[in-house]
Amino acid sequence: MTASPFRVAPIILATSLMAYASGIAYAFVPIRLLADGHEPWVAATMTPAVAFGGLAGCFVVGPLLRHLGIRLAFALIFASIALSLLGLAATQSAPAWIVARTIYGLAVNTMFVTAQTWMHDLTGDRARGRVITLFYISYVVAMGLGALSIRFVDVAGPVAPLLGAAACLAAILPVAFNGLPTPPPPGTVSFRPLAVWRISPVGLVGMLAVGGMTMTLLGFTPIFLVTSGHDKGEVGLAMFAMQVGFMAVQLPMGWISDRTDRRHVLIATCLLAATMSAVVFGVGDALGLMGIAVALALWHGANETVYPVSNALANDRARREDFVMLSATQLFAWSLSAFLVPLAATALVGLAGIKAFMPLCGAIALAFAAFVAWRIRQRPQAAKSA
Repeated sequence: MTASPFRVAPIILATSLMAYASGIAYAFVPIRLLADGHEPWVAATMTPAVAFGGLAGCFVVGPLLRHLGIRLAFALIFASIALSLLGLAATQSAPAWIVARTIYGLAVNTMFVTAQTWMHDLTGDRARGRVITLFYISYVVAMGLGALSIRFVDVAGPVAPLLGAAACLAAILPVAFNGLPTPPPPGTVSFRPLAVWRISPVGLVGMLAVGGMTMTLLGFTPIFLVTSGHDKGEVGLAMFAMQVGFMAVQLPMGWISDRTDRRHVLIATCLLAATMSAVVFGVGDALGLMGIAVALALWHGANETVYPVSNALANDRARREDFVMLSATQLFAWSLSAFLVPLAATALVGLAGIKAFMPLCGAIALAFAAFVAWRIRQRPQAAKSA
């Protein structure tokens, strides 16, 4: 039994509702903390908290699916995200918010694995590309709309997190009553970084690069914008532009990567990310809202492109029986970087100011581009291992 994009619409609708809630939270949390008088580094700690939860989710998702099954696991995941948002509404304590964001990160990582497992199981080869593309586009658009909606919400009260919690609770309905068949529980999932290194060093290091770059930019940008004097509406608009940039850069670069050596695409996107980080760091304050929104959109789009191209590169060189191990290990590498790099950025922000995260991200992009260039010299023909 195979699925078309229309048949898996309940799953895509549910994850889009959750993405809308995520967009609201990513905009609301730093704006509210800074408005309450907290230092920028306090707001910055929320990003590694989310990433630490995501790292824990790598270990939780397997047992969760084995014991509950996909449908019930989905309901629990969305309910957990709703509870984390209710925690933001119930208290103004920064430590309590760190706990709430950690729970959110754990639930979101398990959601991605659960959703993709279900859709891959339902979808035939001829529809899989369209289904996964529609899933990611819907998620990104919904997340951008969530961030954009912050301009219409009073951030001084609990309305924003309550709105997000309501969206997450509504997301339970499409997955609870859709009637779609569910796949059997997965077996034991192993993390084997050495095996992935043998398959594709670039595919593994790409995940270590993109996890930190993506989470740091997404989490620290609203803090930078608020401290630069932008109001909540302008923050929401810039974060919406970042999601537009995600699609504007990733779609054509993904198309190009299917027609050339994917490693060349990785170098190009990393150079674009490093350039935009330098632009925002050097002249961001003078660009104006639209200028900085465009720069952030290109930066975010370049960062995000590293993930699917690195993933595709590794899968190009893997055996079919290695796919599950490969995905699990790459997700773990992404999550580890997504925790460690924002943690380092938080320390830098405390020492050197909010803009300190920009050269850190730029340096990671340049280092990865240099690594890829070295691998091309080692293996000019992308044949067995890149």
